[in-house]
Amino acid sequence: MERKAFEKNNSLRSPKYILSLLAKLGPKKCAFCDCDIPQLIQGAHIFPVSNIKGTKLPEDEKINMATDGNNGLWLCSNHHKMFDAGILILDNTGHIIINREFLPQKSSQNFVSVSISYVKLPEKIINEDFLHYLKMRNTRKSLV
Repeated sequence: MERKAFEKNNSLRSPKYILSLLAKLGPKKCAFCDCDIPQLIQGAHIFPVSNIKGTKLPEDEKINMATDGNNGLWLCSNHHKMFDAGILILDNTGHIIINREFLPQKSSQNFVSVSISYVKLPEKIINEDFLHYLKMRNTRKSLV
């Protein structure tokens, strides 16, 4: 099932990915705010599936990366969109940063700022594998 979804889409929120996130992170709760409404929480990839697909790795390894719980976190719909758009970024230590380049208006910066409850991701999220995916995201380096 993951293979078909992986081949067809640029995202992969398969049952295996969701179960991997549940096993690592526990119940759905946004890592950027206090939202714990399950219908609004999504699994957000750190190193996006579209980037994974562009690597020269074998298909099985690509699918493993796309379904790895260390390659994700729970985000509410708003924060997921902001993260994917580059409005919210994570530095290489897990600090949540507003990318003001994308928000020239002060009112927009304020809106985003008040929507964030934390300055850094919880320690249970950050491990060596997570940081590896984060580094790839931040440098947009392709794997060989």
